[in-house]
Amino acid sequence: MSWVPPPPGPDRPECPYFPGFVMKAREHVPPVPFGQFGRYPPGKRDDPPDDLVATLPQTRHVLEYPPEDTQWPRGKPRRTATITVTERIIHGRDERSKLVVCQVLVGGDNRPYTAVAKIYDALYYVPLEHGEEYVVRDAEWDYSGEATAYATLQATKTPQKPGFTPAYYGSWTFDLSLVMQGKAYKRSVRLILIEHIQGATLRDLSTPKHPDSEPNAHHYDEAYRLEVLAQLLEGFVMQKHAGVDQNDLAPRNVMICPDPRKAEKPLSAPRVVLIDYNIAIVTKYSRYGPIPFFEDKPLPPNPVQLFWTSGLDSFYGWCPDEWLPREGLKPLQDWLLKTFIWNNAAKFEPLDEDHPLRKTLDSLP
Repeated sequence: MSWVPPPPGPDRPECPYFPGFVMKAREHVPPVPFGQFGRYPPGKRDDPPDDLVATLPQTRHVLEYPPEDTQWPRGKPRRTATITVTERIIHGRDERSKLVVCQVLVGGDNRPYTAVAKIYDALYYVPLEHGEEYVVRDAEWDYSGEATAYATLQATKTPQKPGFTPAYYGSWTFDLSLVMQGKAYKRSVRLILIEHIQGATLRDLSTPKHPDSEPNAHHYDEAYRLEVLAQLLEGFVMQKHAGVDQNDLAPRNVMICPDPRKAEKPLSAPRVVLIDYNIAIVTKYSRYGPIPFFEDKPLPPNPVQLFWTSGLDSFYGWCPDEWLPREGLKPLQDWLLKTFIWNNAAKFEPLDEDHPLRKTLDSLP
């Protein structure tokens, strides 16, 4: 028997997050990250019991089991903002958080700024197809984890690669009215504001040579593609050094700007940006705590340490053909050596003593 999600409820309105929609928001403290399939300790949410959740209409679920109401720090001024949607951003099936470009006018300011709002509205979350219909919990997982990851990277004193993480403009909440069975209820919705990146994802830049082939980006110069990969791996390990693992390294989550499809000048080293932190692991809050080898050292781990044997399977359409799995790891390893050992080793910690390359490198004059 096929899986059937619980009904959304006859009173659920159409999703409102389209150009012209206005949110009156105020700053909000996100909950400490929790759950995420065991990555964090369990939270203290009051969710519907298992025997009810599969049949509970989503409208009732959202109203009766709202997101956690955290406390704003005493004595700290709390900003408000008027957020006006100007554009919808749709990636994939658009079944979880909603992304919109918006104009943000903070109370007391004279001019708005442009940002991307990521809105965690459980009323428009599609339940996962694994018997898990806890849409409010899922939205809280996403919000608490992503807001905490961005805030941690923004506040860290550990050096980061400039521009690698989108600028972060804080976590916010706003209220909406929901009419159910003729009665109006107020509900709260969480969001974060981040930089609007004018670029393209690596997945966007990959196209198939013919209908039956896998998409690739080999129509771009190989040196350009390898420069992007080098920046990506360097930025990734620097985030790990700060205690944040983005945990979803994939072409759809890597942006480069300017968009090479719109570039008027010859391609040069672009800005590489890692996006989407909703399943990121912030180690100081995780079930297992900080990772000493990555975080207790003066320098970040060398990308060779992390990718020597794991490869870059998700990026083969961006990598040279010689890096395909059938060719083995040696072509990738040769590039890792050249890029991060022979030329840039001083940026990173020495390899772990157990790494297969360590003895070889130690024996060199």
